[in-house]
Amino acid sequence: MIRFKSVGLMLIALLMISALNAQEFGLDQLIPRHMWARTGIYKLSYQEQQTLAREIIALLQRQAQSKGIAVIAPSFSTSLKAREIRARLMVSEVPLRQATTILVVVRSSLYDPLRQRYDCVCDLKKEADRQLNIAGPTFHVYLYVMDDDLRVTQKLHESFPAD
Repeated sequence: MIRFKSVGLMLIALLMISALNAQEFGLDQLIPRHMWARTGIYKLSYQEQQTLAREIIALLQRQAQSKGIAVIAPSFSTSLKAREIRARLMVSEVPLRQATTILVVVRSSLYDPLRQRYDCVCDLKKEADRQLNIAGPTFHVYLYVMDDDLRVTQKLHESFPAD
């Protein structure tokens, strides 16, 4: 059985990228091709692969809806972008105390403004507040996972120009 805290989070991340770029993902983008022989996916027809991809995405959307996601978006423009991402994914927002996954949206001119790990979610919030969230030329969208000790680890970083 798939554990949603790790594999599911990565597939949700892929789904989020899909929503941002407004393109549909194929099965090869959800499951690496080197895993196809081991799982037998290579035996499926193209149509069956697309059906499986849609089923995986639907399952992840249902899973995400039931749990929700916390959001850190320090400015008006970043909170609007976070709301747009959540709406496309049909994911509800929950308080940090209830979340295991955190969506962080910041604007910055840096290539990768936030670190891979933080010892406390408070440090992540402070670092996000320090970015050029009003005038930064690039949106940076992150997904972090929070453990029971409130440490956060980055699982995804995607950036694109701010409009």
